Amino acid sequence: MRNKIRTLIIDDEIEGRYVLETMLVKIQEIELLASLGDAESGIEAIEKLKPELVFLDIRMPHMSGLDMVKVLHERKLMTTIVFVTAYDKFGIQAIKLAAYDYLLKPIDPEELRLVIHRYLDGKRPVYPDQP
Repeated sequence: MRNKIRTLIIDDEIEGRYVLETMLVKIQEIELLASLGDAESGIEAIEKLKPELVFLDIRMPHMSGLDMVKVLHERKLMTTIVFVTAYDKFGIQAIKLAAYDYLLKPIDPEELRLVIHRYLDGKRPVYPDQP
């Protein structure tokens, strides 16, 4: 049996986090490590927890999800990003930042499942200190 996908949620909207958490806990392949409300704490969590998959909102105060991904690249923090946003206008920027996928809110549970299963079928990042 495969290990579960170590996952984070980063979204400044409490309701958005709750909805995504509720969907993810129903997917047996997911291990939800944390659900965070801002990019700064998200970067710290990625450094410490080394998630494989991060569901990231784009529009957040102080630092956007797009800017956060640039910081992750600068720090060479490797993780797979799925942008989750209510705005379709950021799609091109997300692709240029090597986003794995782009889900529009409200999230369709079937689309979320497809992203997870496509991820499982593809190459998953490996971290040397991962259990």
